[in-house]
Amino acid sequence: MIFNSGSLIVTRLIAAVSGFAFWAIAANRFPTEAIGFAGAAITSMLTVGNFGMLGIGTYLVSEMHRKRVERGTLFSTGFAVAAAAGLILGTLFATLAPLVIGTLAPLRMGLSSLALFAVGTALTTTMLLLEEVLIGLLLGGMTVLRSMFFAVIRLGALLVLLGAQSAPTPIVMLLAWLLGDGLSALVILGIGLLRGQRPQLGRFEFSAIQSGAGTALHHHLLTMALNISGMLVPIVVAAVLSAHDNAMFSVAWINTSLAFAIPFALSSVLYAAGNAEPHAARAKLRQTLLIGAAASALAAAAFWLAAPWVMQRFGDDYVIAATLAIRVIVLAVFPVLIKSLWVTMQRINGRMSRALRLVSAGGLLELGMPIAGGLIYGLNGACIAWLLSQIILAAVYVLPLLRIARVSRAKRQL
Repeated sequence: MIFNSGSLIVTRLIAAVSGFAFWAIAANRFPTEAIGFAGAAITSMLTVGNFGMLGIGTYLVSEMHRKRVERGTLFSTGFAVAAAAGLILGTLFATLAPLVIGTLAPLRMGLSSLALFAVGTALTTTMLLLEEVLIGLLLGGMTVLRSMFFAVIRLGALLVLLGAQSAPTPIVMLLAWLLGDGLSALVILGIGLLRGQRPQLGRFEFSAIQSGAGTALHHHLLTMALNISGMLVPIVVAAVLSAHDNAMFSVAWINTSLAFAIPFALSSVLYAAGNAEPHAARAKLRQTLLIGAAASALAAAAFWLAAPWVMQRFGDDYVIAATLAIRVIVLAVFPVLIKSLWVTMQRINGRMSRALRLVSAGGLLELGMPIAGGLIYGLNGACIAWLLSQIILAAVYVLPLLRIARVSRAKRQL
């Protein structure tokens, strides 16, 4: 469990370090408005890609342990359906979103921009699903390896594309990101083939996942409700803030992604371990809480101290505004962890309907408060309001979560 959690955090560490270099280079070549567009577009691609997963990742993780369907067929069908969903949703988003979000207007520059976003969303959906399946198979080391190649290729592609154009457009940042995503997957596939490890592929049979469509939908809705803040807040903030403030928010949000790998990694591995050994799930929760509390405190302290230095590399415009945004946002790591672990335990115990109702209601608070804060007080208002929404929700979940942990301890003592 600790190894796979560590693998996910190392993956996010690599992504954060390379992402810092990526955005620092871009910030010194493009105006803040272009950075705001690229940040919003990439965040939107990740958001739509998450929607495109349709809960298939969580369903595959649970089904591959039951072995009711041949793994190759299960994987091939699941990945094909997710990629198609990502392509359709990406096309719809790139067509409609620029009409209401001015920051995303460059997506309407031509058919090539729209196609790039749509194909990129399908690719993003596939890569997100791959990461979830690898964690479910307890192959965290493979996610680290892909992340390393993604980091190197993405940064190299940006440098090459910038050098090849005298007046590069903001679309260059999006293209470099996608090249890193796609080529890194091909490199991993090639390494596997050289080692004699062939991917587990089979025939496309929709019935392989159709029987679990209801379960997958419940997982999907719960995942979307749980992650609605991280996925949609950057998009709605782009709609209510100025282009300049949105650039500050995008840079702060992306640079704090490493800290939020903590709740993601720990809850993902707890779910995989709980499905593999249901009788040990509650015992593992206590260990996860201790690890998460320590890691969250260290992450918050590190980001508070490092934020001014990090933002200085982006330019003087970012030092004050984006530094404060980072320091506010990173305080939400532990509240988010509490919510994520509570939802994970509800999933393991088969109480998804109950969790979905509560988390969906909380999602309205997570979106409503930063929108109101942004409209009234701008960038700082949006960040502080979002933090307060996470604290309120953590206060709702913390006591039930601690009761589960105490039950686990009492059972072991008996």
